[in-house]
Amino acid sequence: MSKKEMALSFLSLVATRNIRKAYDECIAPNFIHHNQYFKGDRPSLLAATEDAANKNPNKVLEVKQAFEDGNTVVTIHT
Repeated sequence: MSKKEMALSFLSLVATRNIRKAYDECIAPNFIHHNQYFKGDRPSLLAATEDAANKNPNKVLEVKQAFEDGNTVVTIHT
C-alpha cells in the first residue's frame, strides 16, 4: 500500500468513527505528530481524535485531492 493509500485509508476509518482501527492499522506506535495544539505522541493525538469524533458524531469527510511526493502526503478535504 502506498503512503497516499495509507493516508486515505486512515482518513476513511477516522471519518467512519473507526478511530482505534485507523491508528492500529495506519499509525506507527512511535510516530511523532507535529501539531502545536497537541503533545506530539500517538496517545495524545488518538485521544484528541476520539474526543473530536464524540463532539461531532455527524461530521462528514470528503477528500477532494491527495498528493504523494516521497515520504510526504498532502490531502485536501472538507
